[in-house]
Amino acid sequence: MEKTKNLKKWLLPAAHPLAVHAVVTVLTLLYHGKEMGDVASLVLLLAVLAVGAPAFFWMKPREGAPWVSDLVTACAHLVFSGALWGMAALLDTFRTNAMLYWALLFVFVFYACLIGVDLLIALFRKMRKTVGV
Repeated sequence: MEKTKNLKKWLLPAAHPLAVHAVVTVLTLLYHGKEMGDVASLVLLLAVLAVGAPAFFWMKPREGAPWVSDLVTACAHLVFSGALWGMAALLDTFRTNAMLYWALLFVFVFYACLIGVDLLIALFRKMRKTVGV
């Protein structure tokens, strides 16, 4: 039972970036195949990120240090973003890559904000316990 909890502590924070980057990959491939326009692909990406924000906090393990899961999330995001940058090198035109670059910029800002908010929440909880309110 302890191994399952330990595995959840590492896999759940990494599963969220995997899901978000998978959607970014699908949107980029649809855009590259000219099945979706500029505005539609960015609107769908923003919709995915809007749904992904509450899911991030829902999937986050409750026990343990919050910075550990945030660190796992950040590392997973960097690995998956690196894979998408590699995919961008395989795509042929700058116009097609521009969508991927914008998507990666949005996802980077998304995770920076989520991790920042999560760390602020953890800081306020710790201050609240220290003060005794």
